[in-house]
Amino acid sequence: MRAPLGLIRIELLLLLAAVCLIALAGDQLAIRVTPQFVFAGNTIRIRCHVPRDARNRRLVYGLSDYLESERQLDGDRARVTWDFDYPHVPCGAETAYCVVVKHDGSQQAVTARFGIVGCEP
Repeated sequence: MRAPLGLIRIELLLLLAAVCLIALAGDQLAIRVTPQFVFAGNTIRIRCHVPRDARNRRLVYGLSDYLESERQLDGDRARVTWDFDYPHVPCGAETAYCVVVKHDGSQQAVTARFGIVGCEP
């Protein structure tokens, strides 16, 4: 049994749209937090996607009101994907961030919010 021609065209268009979105996202600073909801005291992972750029010098990353760290970037030879695990996430640390510091001190930042379950209001 063959798929209708119209269905195949729709699938191809969806595939093309997905490829375009991935290609466009590849040139932007981005952040991803997993899982989106975590029990207080458990581990969360943040992923910073940093496009290669000769002007990049440092990556500052962390969780609000909890921890902050940084890594040196080797400009256009630096890694693109950076993963960081944060164990024992406390209540109140509900925003993750990635900040790229350029050679002239200018900064580009992205943030992502996540939920913490088990915190008293």
